[in-house]
Amino acid sequence: MSDIVVTCAKCGNNITISEFVTAETITCLKCKWQVPIPVRKPDLAATSKLKLAIAKPPEPPPTPVIPTQFNRKKARAESQNDVLKYLPQGSKRKTRTRKITIFEIKVLPWLVFIVLLLVLGWIRHVPGVLAPDTHQMFIKSGVWALVLMHVAVVLLAFGDDVFSGVLCSIIPGYSVYYLFTQADQILLRGLVAALLIVFGWDFALAAKELWHEVYYYISTWLATTESVKKR
Repeated sequence: MSDIVVTCAKCGNNITISEFVTAETITCLKCKWQVPIPVRKPDLAATSKLKLAIAKPPEPPPTPVIPTQFNRKKARAESQNDVLKYLPQGSKRKTRTRKITIFEIKVLPWLVFIVLLLVLGWIRHVPGVLAPDTHQMFIKSGVWALVLMHVAVVLLAFGDDVFSGVLCSIIPGYSVYYLFTQADQILLRGLVAALLIVFGWDFALAAKELWHEVYYYISTWLATTESVKKR
């Protein structure tokens, strides 16, 4: 649309007005005659384009897929592929998927558990196998191995779920519950089960002794603080 030119019917003067004028008449500057303004027709092409643009609704965003505990391996593989496609061609590596056999699922964990249980139990409980000093060092190594297994399970829980990692860190024994009921580390289950059977009582005695020492130091510190305040 452009400006509109109307002609005065009395004096023949041409008057140019804007297309946005809303009045019905305009005064001629020569003869002061009220010149009617013709009715303006809307631009049908522009109106149809506007209607088509408004009638088309925006496309909704895709719904994000949240990986659960059961498909976290698939989600990790997909995220790894998304990262690899932005790398140069020389740095990309082909990822190979290997099927887990029945031997690895059912036979190997039990084999690890039975072998460790027999070997460690024989060294721990049969007298005369090791010298007394070496035997005590062996027991301490078993206790520290359980501590390291606890740390490994806590890190595994944090990798799967932050809340589960916090529970494994602050609740005694929850790491064992998480490993045998929630985690999918089958070999780690057999290893931890053998260590618990052989060194579980030694670990409990070491934890009890550590608690007594901590309680003694805290009680001594509180008693010293109270005596200083009374002075």
